[in-house]
Amino acid sequence: MKVNINLLRPNNYTNELYGEFSLSNEEDYLLFQTIRLLGLVEPLIISNDYVIISGVRRYKVAKMLGITEVPVIIKNTRDVNEVDVIIHNQFRTKNPIQWAYEYEKIREQLGSKQGKKLDEEDKNKLDVVKQVVLKNITDS
Repeated sequence: MKVNINLLRPNNYTNELYGEFSLSNEEDYLLFQTIRLLGLVEPLIISNDYVIISGVRRYKVAKMLGITEVPVIIKNTRDVNEVDVIIHNQFRTKNPIQWAYEYEKIREQLGSKQGKKLDEEDKNKLDVVKQVVLKNITDS
């Protein structure tokens, strides 16, 4: 499915988690060149209300290149939070500091609130992220 790029809105967490998009950053520049040459191949993941959960950098490149329609996958959610962004970006190339920051954000949101009982979905999210983050920290 494709949607008009002007309907989309970046989430509020990507820049905080992964840093600002900049063509002076080698990874961002390579992404720009790849999309310029091949087009936007991987769909953006968005919420029901068109907030980008995963793909903010691809969205920014598409806007820069004047692409008007982008492929999307719509997730059945309206409440986009840091955990959603982290989970949908788990295969992104990250450095150990970014992995540790993600894990801390997950713990803050899901696992460290005194007196809060986690529901099964939150427990599963925390377990998945913990395994992925710890594996990637030790591999880096």
